[in-house]
Amino acid sequence: MRKTIGIGKTVVMGIFFVCILLFGLTLKTKPMTAYAASGLSYQVTKGECYITGRGTETGSTLVIPATINGYKVKGIKETAFYNGTFTSVTIENGVEEIGKSAFGNCSKLTKITLPDSIKEIGKDTFYNTAYVKNKSNWENNEAVYIGKYLIDTNSAETKETFEIKDGTTLIAEYAMFFSYNLKNLVVPESLKIIGDSAFGDCNSLDKVYYKGTKSWYIETGENNEDFESAKKYYYSETQPNKSGRYWHYVSGQITEWPAHTHSYNSIITKIATCTEEGERTYTCSCGNEYTEPIEKLGHDFSVFVSSTGSSCTEGGETVYKCIRCNQTRTTIGTALGHNYISTVHAATCTEKGYTEHICSRCESTYRDKETSAKGHAYQKEVVEATCTENGYTIYKCTRCEDSYKSDFTEALGHEFEEREKQPTCTESGGVFHICTVCGYEYQSEEVLPSGHSYESEIIQKATCTEEGERKYHCTKCGNEYTNTIPAFGHTYEISDEETEENKTVRTYICKVCGDTYTQELGNQYEKVSDYVEYLFEQYRPYMVWVFIGTSGVWSLFMGISIILASRREEKEKAKRMLAAYGVGMVVIFGILIACPYLVKGIAAFIT
Repeated sequence: MRKTIGIGKTVVMGIFFVCILLFGLTLKTKPMTAYAASGLSYQVTKGECYITGRGTETGSTLVIPATINGYKVKGIKETAFYNGTFTSVTIENGVEEIGKSAFGNCSKLTKITLPDSIKEIGKDTFYNTAYVKNKSNWENNEAVYIGKYLIDTNSAETKETFEIKDGTTLIAEYAMFFSYNLKNLVVPESLKIIGDSAFGDCNSLDKVYYKGTKSWYIETGENNEDFESAKKYYYSETQPNKSGRYWHYVSGQITEWPAHTHSYNSIITKIATCTEEGERTYTCSCGNEYTEPIEKLGHDFSVFVSSTGSSCTEGGETVYKCIRCNQTRTTIGTALGHNYISTVHAATCTEKGYTEHICSRCESTYRDKETSAKGHAYQKEVVEATCTENGYTIYKCTRCEDSYKSDFTEALGHEFEEREKQPTCTESGGVFHICTVCGYEYQSEEVLPSGHSYESEIIQKATCTEEGERKYHCTKCGNEYTNTIPAFGHTYEISDEETEENKTVRTYICKVCGDTYTQELGNQYEKVSDYVEYLFEQYRPYMVWVFIGTSGVWSLFMGISIILASRREEKEKAKRMLAAYGVGMVVIFGILIACPYLVKGIAAFIT
């Protein structure tokens, strides 16, 4: 006999299922691509909106709005308009980011208007566009700008000295990458942002001349170590009277001001005593200052007090007083003579050797047996030049570890070999340039992954009681995975009808697998609850269809009522009916879930 569920427990389970439904409705879904009225596609993630493509919008002019469907547009996703056919693009003020290759290969794009709000321009954003390919848009055939933004340069042809145009606020990612000739860079005061790898592999960059007169605040992206490590110079029309690096123009040429020479005035800030050091402070007109210690004076026991004893040189006890601090010193005993302790100081590379004799009683000292300094004994170690690093020879002394570098050789430079990699289902391909000497490589062209192409076959069919299995195989790369085919359950039907001869037993057979079971007719249910349990099990598969039918009728009725109310301009009535529709749907679902358990509980109670 099966256990029955009490009324109280049934109500709790009904409430539990309703709560699960409401919780599921609140779960966040994955960001989906949406389309604006203009035809642009976009995505919203964590409240930030990004344009992802053109969608259904067409025409020769493309406008990127600052807001779309109530969302503030943060930026444009990478490759969003790759291979576009439009001739003009305008980005409204407020947009901050343009992703990698967003307008790449737009071969007809001749006009580009960018707002002042841009904070990031990715690698190859305008690669192979008509605008960039037009040499008239290049400044001195060295660099191409769009408004206040430096987009790209002829890196391989860059001169030793390159001056960024005044008013430029941002340098795009990889704009000056591998400008190996660049040694001197002139930066305008207007520059605020330098993109990732904008000065990557600019190994020769030594000096940066800043047109501003105060400390700069430039946001620098990753892989710009050559720029950050270069010497920084500030602009000054007149020779500065303070320390630091400064420059100005002389007949249009960059000229560095000589380094400031300090002129110090000194004062004693702490007086030395017999036992404590003093301090002297030196101050330059530029504000720079430093201190140096004043040796402690030591005691001067030149004031004789009394003599009653002896010392190494004098007999009796002799008392002396310091003329500065009044401290006294006393020697006791007869003249003992000096008791010298000898210490041998070996010669070093730079210092003479000697034997020092110090009297253990009176500290009388003298030196003898001097030997000459040995001098350094250098061994050389050659460090070969690499593609990017200069070579040199290190000279190390085997005695004192003194060392210095000399015999410098220039870096060899890269020797690139071009290799093409075909894309796979999951990995990108493209054209790679690999140095045959050191292995350094970079990619000049990228081909996106092709994606899997699966074919499937059933390797095990599902039955009424056992799961099946379907195998998927990629025809291009051979990748495989399997999915489970769920067991579809028995489908029973009556194998024989009730007859006069057989009124007590009825046989049921599965029309799929032939499984059978028998059921006694007549008084086959001892309790009402058993019969209700039987009905519940029989009609459980149809409960979903009951919900769909009931909710469909309710939705049709309420939809017609709401439309009629709206046409009659009965807005408040329409709002109430819409709220009633939502409440009704929840009630229908709750009744569908809870009703069978309530009926079973009542049946159990009656029994």
